[in-house]
Amino acid sequence: MTMILNNHVLAADVGGTNTRMAIVTGNGEILTFLKKSTHCKEGRDEMIKFLVSFARETIEKSKLPKEKICGMGIGFPGPLNAETGTIFNPPNLNGWDNVPLRDILEKELRMPVSIENDANAAALGEWEVADISERKVTLRCPISKKKFTWDLFCYFVEERDNSPWPME
Repeated sequence: MTMILNNHVLAADVGGTNTRMAIVTGNGEILTFLKKSTHCKEGRDEMIKFLVSFARETIEKSKLPKEKICGMGIGFPGPLNAETGTIFNPPNLNGWDNVPLRDILEKELRMPVSIENDANAAALGEWEVADISERKVTLRCPISKKKFTWDLFCYFVEERDNSPWPME
């Protein structure tokens, strides 16, 4: 495991019409926010190139060194497998059957990527940060006041290919 000493995240919301990307602090402060038309009509490969380019542009406009960003989280149209980051033929995206998007983006962006169904990500976005420490983040639902804690949130990255991260 490699320890990452930062708390900035590249967040993305990919929709059929628009894609939004932001650099967000661990406290939920948005440092950079960009919105562009989604390039889904040009096909899977062009859309992947668009996502990579847009992610790099968002990082550049934030003026943060890339090393300060611990990873990328994406809300993406389902169905998908959030554990593996694989997309399974969303109704509005032709050619996206069994696409390992997480692996593709991790290789291109050289950072950890987490993919979640966009509806699940939107629901999670309603939660507020109740507490954050070097190893945990606790979220609270503003309606029910229910709390959920993640250990090692965004601070530890599993090395899948035995190479150190971040790669230069």
